[in-house]
Formats: sequence, C-alpha cells, structure tokens
Amino acid sequence: TKISGLLGEGQNLLDSLIYHFPNWDTLNAAEIRTIVDSIYLESEPIFDSLFQNTLKTTKLPLGHPMGFMIKASATYGMRLDPFTGRKLPHLGVDFPCFIGDTIYAPGAGAISAVGRDRGFGLIMKINHTNGIESTYAHLGAALKNKGQQVNRMTPIALCGKSGRSTGPHLHYEIAVDDTNLDPLRILELYDADMRVVLITEREDDHHE
Repeated sequence: TKISGLLGEGQNLLDSLIYHFPNWDTLNAAEIRTIVDSIYLESEPIFDSLFQNTLKTTKLPLGHPMGFMIKASATYGMRLDPFTGRKLPHLGVDFPCFIGDTIYAPGAGAISAVGRDRGFGLIMKINHTNGIESTYAHLGAALKNKGQQVNRMTPIALCGKSGRSTGPHLHYEIAVDDTNLDPLRILELYDADMRVVLITEREDDHHE
C-alpha cells in the first residue's frame, strides 16, 4: 500500500499506524518494514532533487548530530519500550553520549522549537528546507533559542537525560512533511556524497 494514501495531513507514522491499523501493535517486523520502506522510497526523490541544488545542500540534515559517526544504541522501527515492556514504534534513533557532550546541527536551518515534553524532556527542532525537520530530545541544555539561524556543525545543545530516559543519550529524528524517516538510512545513503560536500564547504571557508 502506498504510504501517501495512508498518511493524512499532519500525520506521522505513529498517527497513521494507529488510525489505519487499530491493531497496529500486532503487525510483525516485515509488515512494519514494508510501511517504512514505502515512506523512504517516496521521500528519497525529495532529498535527491535538493542534493542537486548546491544552494540547498547545506540545509539538508546529512551531517551527524554527534559530530562523528557513532553506533546507535537504539534504531528506528518497532522495539520493546524500556518502561512499559510493550512493543512500540521508535520513530528515531538513539545515540549514546555523556552528559554535557555537544550536539551539532546536521544541516543549516532555523530553530523552530525549544521546549519541554513529558516524555522527551527538553527538545529542540530545526526547520531545514522543503518540509524537512530534525528533532533532538532528552537534552541537558539548549545552546540556541527559537528563531535563531544555524549552519551545519553549529553547536546547538548539550547531551542529557531529561524526560523518560534510562540514561544519557540523544534521541534524533528526521521528518519530511511530518512523516518520520529512518535517520540512519539517510546518513548511509548520502555518506559518500556528504564527504565531498563537507570537503567543498571547508575549502570555501578557507578561501573566504
């Protein structure tokens, strides 16, 4: 089933699963992956088209929020909730860190939200371009305020364990038009091209 036919305006994957599949928690991993793959395949052309536009490339969240590649402690998809023991969708990835570690903007954009959430604790969102938004949760401190502009690798926050958290980590999400994607797949898909982009950006900075 095409995900565009499942998602209504303003719905994310969790909203869609609950609305269209009342017994969504009984779906097996293969069925969940089919839905996720549909989202991914329909969103990939958006990233591809933007990647060809050098003026917008710097806005894409293709850098790593921890500043370097690090193994995720929890991946995108279905998982057992550490607090309830129930199988629930995990709409982002978790990166382990120490309290006070710096978190960086993976692409340029505007800080669209900074606030508190009962589950996610201190959160921050960046509006990048063309409906692409990144989210950072369980923060220890925010280094930027709502409305501020940031560039790729700008320090934006410090790692923490606010909200419902079993320990210090960054919960990181990427969404296109309110539809969550797997951040690791985005990072892996554009990894080789991203190295070229970063090298070009460094050369441009050096010549300024």
